[in-house]
Amino acid sequence: MRTIDYTQLLKIAGQVEGILAAAVGKIQTEQIARAEAWGIAACQFGLATSGTRADAVAMRRLVTAGLLESAGQTQGRSYRLTVQGWFTASSWLGCAPEALRVLLRQVSTLQSASKIILPGDKRQTLCMTWNLIPEAGQWMKKASRNAAAWKTFCDAAAIVEGHLCPLIALGLLTRFVSTTGAFCALMVTDAGKAALNDWPTFETPQDMPGADHDATYQAWTDGYAKGKALARTSPPDSVKNVVTRLLPATSWM
Repeated sequence: MRTIDYTQLLKIAGQVEGILAAAVGKIQTEQIARAEAWGIAACQFGLATSGTRADAVAMRRLVTAGLLESAGQTQGRSYRLTVQGWFTASSWLGCAPEALRVLLRQVSTLQSASKIILPGDKRQTLCMTWNLIPEAGQWMKKASRNAAAWKTFCDAAAIVEGHLCPLIALGLLTRFVSTTGAFCALMVTDAGKAALNDWPTFETPQDMPGADHDATYQAWTDGYAKGKALARTSPPDSVKNVVTRLLPATSWM
């Protein structure tokens, strides 16, 4: 494929990650719910894109190559990454598909051993995201009182959350965000359990630009910024009636 193809792929991947990241942080519950609704729209229905004629041609090549799937009419067409698309984007971002499988299995193992349950369902245990971050220690209370320690945790959390993004976008994990936006919990879906037993095959494209390629990196950065900005706006009609489930912040503080 051409560099512009990867540019478009990474722009969409960055946009989805930006949307998912927008739900986490010191923001109001209403903003968290809005970002979560956008996340459902992005992962389940795809995102609309705009650009030049060359960009549109690149998108069609990505669809033909099996890295994107599209839906809708020409003026309202939306796109979302396929399994191969996410594996390609994740590889470019430094997390190989096999590493995603290891991460998914780690979530599954921690969830099975967890004593934290999904509110309202005593049979459903959850993997708390901080268990995937060694820098969190036993909990973040002490770190939150120290600026340097808190930054170390936040930097490590950002990396883990980025690696979780493809698994969430592909429906292999369900993420629950607290009402304060301070933390998340994860649950392996039925699709995730099936994927652990039958992981998709993947070969890294030989013509994929390196992570230091300016144009592709800028595309991902632009997409990420656009995603975070979108998540602050009113969600699309497809999810306006969706009520997002947020975790009570007091349960584990």
